[in-house]
Amino acid sequence: MALPNPVDYAIPAFVVLVLAEMLVAWAKDRSRYCPRDTLTSLSLGLG
Repeated sequence: MALPNPVDYAIPAFVVLVLAEMLVAWAKDRSRYCPRDTLTSLSLGLG
């Protein structure tokens, strides 16, 4: 019996958590939110 690949579940969870972080940061203080930070996190995690 083959076990499921945990990466199949980790990648969508990672993307959802990074986007949630982006939304919370943007909602709390829009002047401190930098879209480049979100793009960097996503590119490092997925690349």
